[in-house]
Amino acid sequence: MINNKRIQFSNARTAGNSVKVFTNTPADYRQLVALLDSMKRSFFTYQLKEERMDQRVIRGLPREMSIDDIKEDLGAKVS
Repeated sequence: MINNKRIQFSNARTAGNSVKVFTNTPADYRQLVALLDSMKRSFFTYQLKEERMDQRVIRGLPREMSIDDIKEDLGAKVS
């Protein structure tokens, strides 16, 4: 079924009573998810790296400092 849809994958292996499929590109990943949805199959995926939010922790800021002030100051540093 995956080959009929021309979804490229680098690896597929069994894990207990399930199958792990590793796609080559984000486009193949999205196409595979759409295929499994259309087939009404139960599946689990991890979020793509490019879709994850980049998070950082800034230590030593006073609690009373507003989030808007922090965003404004960070924006000024980047520009």
